[in-house]
Amino acid sequence: MAYISELYCSLCDLENPTALRAPITPICPMSGAICDGGGNRHQTAIKVANHPEIGGVFVPGHARIVPSVCSITYDISNQLASRWIVCPRRLFAGSPGRDANREFQSHEVEILVAAGLPRNVRLGVWAEVYLRENGSSDGDENILNYHFDYVIAPVADMTVGDVAQRYGLSIDDLSQGLGLRGRGQRQAARSHVIVNVPILDNFIIVEVMTASTSGSDTERGTNISSAFINAIMGRPCPSPGINRRQVWGRMATQLFAKSCLAEAWGGKTIWVLQDALMREIFQATGVVPENMKSTPGKPKINIASMRYANQAIADENRIVLDRVYSWDAGVNPTGSGEVTDILLPARFPDKAALVKCMMRRKVSGTILL
Repeated sequence: MAYISELYCSLCDLENPTALRAPITPICPMSGAICDGGGNRHQTAIKVANHPEIGGVFVPGHARIVPSVCSITYDISNQLASRWIVCPRRLFAGSPGRDANREFQSHEVEILVAAGLPRNVRLGVWAEVYLRENGSSDGDENILNYHFDYVIAPVADMTVGDVAQRYGLSIDDLSQGLGLRGRGQRQAARSHVIVNVPILDNFIIVEVMTASTSGSDTERGTNISSAFINAIMGRPCPSPGINRRQVWGRMATQLFAKSCLAEAWGGKTIWVLQDALMREIFQATGVVPENMKSTPGKPKINIASMRYANQAIADENRIVLDRVYSWDAGVNPTGSGEVTDILLPARFPDKAALVKCMMRRKVSGTILL
């Protein structure tokens, strides 16, 4: 039987369930924003009006609450050492809406340093960057359709003209992104200064993968919403279990394409996973860490394995970087004529395509390592 192990990054006492102390502000301690369940749990949102018993638990003004389940365990007696993280924000929240170094979590800084990002340089963080390019004349089919969790790069303030020259973009392209309309505004745009322009000489893409949940049963009260309500009310909280194979299968379809795309642009992709999920991958595949190659100059798969700081002390609930893996990808970005080419993108757009996608979105925050 699976149980909720953490709510709002705090450990649940599963042997002696206790209600959370009201009133609760549904803020994620990792991101500092209203908890969104990791961005993929909106369909499980609870309408407070439909559940009077939790009406007084949360501070007024929150009509819908997304279950803030961080991790799940199968072993109550060994809870600290058996937690499966199910919320990507628990591993990397990307500091949405923030602009101060102190507000980044220490383990997030560990990842950025290990990735080789430059120190004492202002870095911008872009969340939810979408790269789409049509593959047919009618525009109905996307030949490229990728979503990047985060893109992190040095930033500088530059004029529109300088950005256009650096990346080979047209003034019209950039003017449209800035909302400048009319010929006169576009002509004047060349001297307009853009704050936090990404400098893609040394950058990373961060992809966060966690275990997913499965096997929910609404009638038995083990769906994630019911389990969340039981947990905050201090009742036993059986929950959906962990779907290990699904998350690995989902990751494998993106692993090579996103890694090779970043390298083609002069950067790298870092995959952030919990150590428990890494062990599952080692057991379920032919990957033996000690036997994996890392040859200079060859495309790489880079993985940051994260763990709880101490699995024996309940109060030590921090996440820390366990180790970084950098292995040969085993694919040829230019094509090999072998079936592994199916793992690659249909084509590699130039760096300007990524810049345009990033500049369509507001920078989420900045950091100085």
